[in-house]
Amino acid sequence: MKIPTGFPQFKKENVLIIAASSHEAKLYTASEGELREAGSFAVKTPEFSDKEAFYKRGGGHQTYGFGASLEKPKRKIDKEFDAEFRKIIGSLPKMKFNRVFLLSPSFARKNLLSLLPATLKENLTDIDGNYLNARPLELIGLVGKAL
Repeated sequence: MKIPTGFPQFKKENVLIIAASSHEAKLYTASEGELREAGSFAVKTPEFSDKEAFYKRGGGHQTYGFGASLEKPKRKIDKEFDAEFRKIIGSLPKMKFNRVFLLSPSFARKNLLSLLPATLKENLTDIDGNYLNARPLELIGLVGKAL
């Protein structure tokens, strides 16, 4: 989409904008007055009804322990997110990005930074907040304020 006047046009530079959280990400590239979606994905959280993830240990008519098994699905979701994020970063156009903007909440930032290649970290600007549902022009406005 064409970037309207009044917003940064990025005429002589290539910019990567990453709006991400812990289970979802949207990536955009901007250059020569155009904003293009580079990709997006969301990792679904499994939903359990009453006792699907419930476990109980016992023997001899006694119960020794019980609870919910939440850690394994959480680690699995995190691994799926990491794999999808690396895949989408690897599929970006082979261009040198002059600037990279990471729009993410603080709780997800450490993991996201660990997944980015060193070449993208060189010119990285962090913007704190959850902007996954923001319209592309809102993202351009936030990036413009950060310049």
